[in-house]
Amino acid sequence: MRLVCKGWCLAVTSAHGLHLAPLVCGVALRFRYLASLDLQSRNASHRMDAKEAAGLTDLPLLETLQLSGAYPAWLEQALAAAAESASLTSLHLQGATNASLPAAARFPRRLRNLALKQLSIPCDPGLSRCVALCVLDLEGCCLWDTAAISSIASIHSLTLLNLSGCLPELDIEGLSSLVCLTDLNVGFSGATDQGLATMAASCTALTALRLPGCSRFSHGLAASTEPLSRLRLLDVSGCNGLHCHPVLIGHDLDGLQHLTSLTDIQMDYGRYKGLAGIMFQLTQLTRLSLKDCCPLGNMDLAFITTPPALQDLAITSCSGLARLSSSLRALNLAQNSQLETTAVEHITQRCPALRCLNLAGLRVLDDAAVPQLTALSHLTSLNLSRCAEAVTDSVLITLAPHGGQIARLNLADCTQFGYRGLQALAQLTALTDLDLTCCRQLADAAVLSMLGSTGAQLHLSGGGMSPLASPHQLAPMSMEPPGSSSSAPSVRASVQRRLEY
Repeated sequence: MRLVCKGWCLAVTSAHGLHLAPLVCGVALRFRYLASLDLQSRNASHRMDAKEAAGLTDLPLLETLQLSGAYPAWLEQALAAAAESASLTSLHLQGATNASLPAAARFPRRLRNLALKQLSIPCDPGLSRCVALCVLDLEGCCLWDTAAISSIASIHSLTLLNLSGCLPELDIEGLSSLVCLTDLNVGFSGATDQGLATMAASCTALTALRLPGCSRFSHGLAASTEPLSRLRLLDVSGCNGLHCHPVLIGHDLDGLQHLTSLTDIQMDYGRYKGLAGIMFQLTQLTRLSLKDCCPLGNMDLAFITTPPALQDLAITSCSGLARLSSSLRALNLAQNSQLETTAVEHITQRCPALRCLNLAGLRVLDDAAVPQLTALSHLTSLNLSRCAEAVTDSVLITLAPHGGQIARLNLADCTQFGYRGLQALAQLTALTDLDLTCCRQLADAAVLSMLGSTGAQLHLSGGGMSPLASPHQLAPMSMEPPGSSSSAPSVRASVQRRLEY
């Protein structure tokens, strides 16, 4: 249970999760058995007094705490209070851009999961007392110098480390002491072939290695990863250093064939001359993402989809789909400008078991192609965003009776359908997530009326539609299921509005 409140007028004392803005006094008096707490402060004059600080230490079951504040003084006071908690195991700390983590920060001893966002990290982030820390997420934080890296590298219990965007000029060889790491993200760092080789020689337990945007890699990438025999996920997307060596990349990828445990590869910026050659060795590969590569034809696709376990394929440049693998369960072709008009026909014929399909922004789609998707009887997720010409009232009326299993539908920026198409969507009884962002022919009142009639648990994104006329229009969204008593829980549709008008 997660409650959101703007003031102090709650009477529920059995809540397990609470989101308070602003921070209130005596929270422990009313929510003694709280397990999750989200505290926010955006007021420069707000300070955590002794009573409020005591409230944090008087919650015996508190395990997860999120502290968000634009003012360092408040963050420092809140963090000092949280450090005394005996039960806290997960902490998320977020400041304003360029705010600094207090130099003398103290963290709870039993902490196992720590995420710091939008903070500048000092030389010694104060993590030495967290002897049980397993997960450390510093994505987007600014590390002052190599001393901060050394401090992090001394936390030998870490199994997951996210330093994406933290190390623009620093190599990663200093992380070689983290021998328990299984998941590492050093995206957009100064990592090199040599630094990766040094780290990989020690961190042989790695199962996920994310290196997106690391531009200093060259033809030594495969050799650097050779010790990582357990690696299951490799992300080298945006490593344009590989793109600078189009002749060598074939040999480089040939060297990856020793990573026979790989199940997920993500890459771009290359010709992939060696990719087809290693697919026969990667028998456990289940997911492949190729972005911004040279256009692939039918024969290329036949080789790339060779792995018998491949179920998830994402590709942004492909001219033919006639050789798609029938084992695919998820296909992402978003923004693909090379496809032929027969694309949808090939998808329905070659991949009858598809569950997730992303056709966002495809220019070849028209109102004659989309109805062919009715042949995909197992489809649970469909993305047709930015396909304005292909999604009309008549298309939705045709599609809806065959889409009873669809749970997620994205129609953002589809401006050619109106109320008739909206009414047809009410037939999608399994729908749980609907995106109608910038569907400008629709108004809030009509959308909410449709939601109320479905009786579904629905997450709606709808920024860019006509504004809601009045709050009372939310009333139809709460309704009793047939045959239930008045005391039974009501079925509600939860609406998330994006303020993008």
